[in-house]
Amino acid sequence: METMELNNPKSDSSTEIVEAEVDYNADFDTSVFGVLFDAFLCRSIWTHASKCQIETMLDNFLRDGTSRAFFLTSYLPANLPGEDYKGTQYRGRSHKCNVPAEVKHRRSWIRDATIRGGYP
Repeated sequence: METMELNNPKSDSSTEIVEAEVDYNADFDTSVFGVLFDAFLCRSIWTHASKCQIETMLDNFLRDGTSRAFFLTSYLPANLPGEDYKGTQYRGRSHKCNVPAEVKHRRSWIRDATIRGGYP
């Protein structure tokens, strides 16, 4: 459990100390928390994730997001032939690897994946 100080507009005080639950599962399974989320923040994950892993994150967003949830991510665009990552493994530093690496994805693939998955 990690402790964080957050501004809460619904609180009488300007800041509130909250316990933040963190889970480091490699499957991007957001159901482990047992709640619905208003926000999915995936900073710098898609620069290492495979397409299958990205689709899993998007599926979890649909399953575990509230009706007003938003998904914020960053990625490196594949602009040249051969840059679009086709592998199936997470690339870069993780619990399994200490070697830095990044991957790129075509914007059109991301758009198509959201359409195929029926994402809002």
